[in-house]
Amino acid sequence: CQHHLLRIKSQDCNTSSAEMAQWPSFVIITLAVALYWFYQSSELSQDELTRYSRNGSFINHRGHAIFYRVANTLQPYNQGQRAQNAPQRSTSANIPNTSCALLLLHGYPSSSFDFVTLLQPLQQQAKALNCSTVLAPDLLGFGLSDKPRQWNYSIHEQADVAESVCESMGVTTVYILAHDYGVTVAQELMAREQNRQSQGRVPGTAGLSLRGVILLNGGLVSDTHRPTLAQQVLVRLPWLASSVPFVAMQRTVKKTLGSAGFDGEDDWIRDLWRLAQHKGGLGGMGILLHYMTDRKTQRSRWLGALQWAAKEETRLPFGILNGPEDPVSGQHMIDHVVKLVPDLDRRHLVVSLGQGIGHWPLQEAPEQVIQHLARVLNSS
Repeated sequence: CQHHLLRIKSQDCNTSSAEMAQWPSFVIITLAVALYWFYQSSELSQDELTRYSRNGSFINHRGHAIFYRVANTLQPYNQGQRAQNAPQRSTSANIPNTSCALLLLHGYPSSSFDFVTLLQPLQQQAKALNCSTVLAPDLLGFGLSDKPRQWNYSIHEQADVAESVCESMGVTTVYILAHDYGVTVAQELMAREQNRQSQGRVPGTAGLSLRGVILLNGGLVSDTHRPTLAQQVLVRLPWLASSVPFVAMQRTVKKTLGSAGFDGEDDWIRDLWRLAQHKGGLGGMGILLHYMTDRKTQRSRWLGALQWAAKEETRLPFGILNGPEDPVSGQHMIDHVVKLVPDLDRRHLVVSLGQGIGHWPLQEAPEQVIQHLARVLNSS
């Protein structure tokens, strides 16, 4: 009997040893699969980079390469179209003004790629506004632009980037369509225009002349901006950004979408992730959150720009389009801002894009964005 018990124990030990021997293989396979899914999402392939950059170009801004996409209204939009710097000014009333552009400013953590499916209707809208060009830059630290780690990334700097891109194209007059982070950049450009107008604009002086502005789901004031949990962590521990996996970004972005969702949202999030990773840029996502500090320190200046734009006597075509289900800058933001800027409500300058729409109207409600953009800007 004792011999029998010893044999059973021996068999149990052998079984346990065999199971334990399988663990290293299991762990290795699991890690390999995880790393595969992490890295296969992390970088754009050369073909994808080529397709994305084909109708764009680069300028040098203070030693850093800034990418921008172009759609020219003087010819039909096509994927092979390339940027042409400093075009000649038009003298014919029948030809779009080559010193005028529709300027597209993207959000965080995305890029000009957010506008890619809307370039054709936006090109048509620019032509209706007598502008020759649609310009969509990747701001410094985003998309295909350079992503220096030792950099301030202030909103003032990003406004300078937008002005530099326009200057490189010979553009002096713009209509602006801005989303999220780009909204804050637009507010700085509005503040600059407000200052120039109050001081009396001198012909030939630096700076963009604004003809109209549309803002989409941005943190208009810092008071009610609700950053995501990931942003709250990264603003305190920016060094963690380089280790954020795709699934974490996917989960965060999905939480900011409205309940209606949209077709192809997973593919779009993967593209967003890949462009964020380009040039090792994911590691800088925490540093880019400097804009949250800027919104607090520049609150008075940028709120003043909103109040100025909303005044009837300013005569600036202006509108705010909002996805109300946005947990970051949705209906709660609008309810607060209209109290600070009563003219927004009085003049019906705020449009709710309806239930089911969240933080990303360009993807969730593109037809509505184009419709309202045409209505507001064509009132100029």
